[in-house]
Amino acid sequence: MKLKEYGAKVEKSVENQQISEEAVLDLLFNQVEKPKNYVKIKVTNVFGDNFRINIWSNIEEDGLTKCKITHSYFAKVIDNVLTIKA
Repeated sequence: MKLKEYGAKVEKSVENQQISEEAVLDLLFNQVEKPKNYVKIKVTNVFGDNFRINIWSNIEEDGLTKCKITHSYFAKVIDNVLTIKA
């Protein structure tokens, strides 16, 4: 899988080299629907096998198009299984 398939910018800040940010995104999007109008996704290895995943999307608000974090997940990956904590 390539990042281009998601159509958004993905920032790399994953410290755990056992699992890539693309793999984390694959596991996430197997469980939740991919948001519409998303612009950017950032996958951060917080500690150990725990990741913060933030998704920015364009939204209409007060007659303006704004880019905001619309989805944020704290998740743990063990043996290629992603468990969403919050």
